[in-house]
Amino acid sequence: MSPEPKPKHLSKQISHPNLGFRLVWNDAPKAPGGDAKSLFAKYEKVKNIGKGSFGTAVLLRHRRTGHMVVSKQVMVQEMTRDDLSKVENEVRILSSFSHEHIIMYHCSFQSEGKLNIVMEFASRGSVEGAIQERQKAENRAPFAELTVISWLQQLGGALQHMHSKHILHRDLKAANVFLSDDGSADGSVKLGDFGISKALSTQTNLAVTVCGTPFYFSPELIQSEPYREPSDVWALGVLLFELLTLTRPFNGGNIAVLALNITKGAYASMARVVLVARSQQPMRPPPSAL
Repeated sequence: MSPEPKPKHLSKQISHPNLGFRLVWNDAPKAPGGDAKSLFAKYEKVKNIGKGSFGTAVLLRHRRTGHMVVSKQVMVQEMTRDDLSKVENEVRILSSFSHEHIIMYHCSFQSEGKLNIVMEFASRGSVEGAIQERQKAENRAPFAELTVISWLQQLGGALQHMHSKHILHRDLKAANVFLSDDGSADGSVKLGDFGISKALSTQTNLAVTVCGTPFYFSPELIQSEPYREPSDVWALGVLLFELLTLTRPFNGGNIAVLALNITKGAYASMARVVLVARSQQPMRPPPSAL
């Protein structure tokens, strides 16, 4: 007996008079007789889980199944054309991906003056949150090496998928990597937040706009030089250092010092960072004193 065919995600372009541009919309797998908007009307709001410059991230739960999704809600009617263009860019880029370690895009629809961008929910939060928890722990133990190797492989695959489509993330950092429950102790990672990602039109094009988070900047970004995929790989290296030591490799009292340290490659060795962290742990009494 042959298996039933899986529902297809049908991409189409819809011109919306209120938005002033053509958005890429993905139909979610449809309930009988329903479109994306009516399907997600079956979800109820759980809580707000984040707020950014372009909108609010809302956790939604299906009333019958309990399935969770995140809806990024954007007040498009109050936005400038430049900001609308950035939202359009994010939706187009999200809808072009199909990778197990990139946050899945479900669909977009407009309701009550808001553009709803519906995405996969990563139930275990962000890697930044996981790092902060370990920093606060008494022993400040970094992540296990096998966990870091697994996450590095997963993120490398996600970046390779993006770069194969000539798309740069441009803001890869711990806060934009999310943890999903896959049954393992530490979970798997998923790359998200593509609000400032950039599509390169050809193999030879270079991006020139400076954006992202300074701690993860590559030297070419610091020096306002054109950059390509290696800038994303540099940011991945910064994150790798952070996962292994619970501290960033490049720091500074101000942006100028930080920039100088990055361009000079001035950072403490990983072994020294771990040694200092361990020396700052509270002293435990010997077992005989307990």
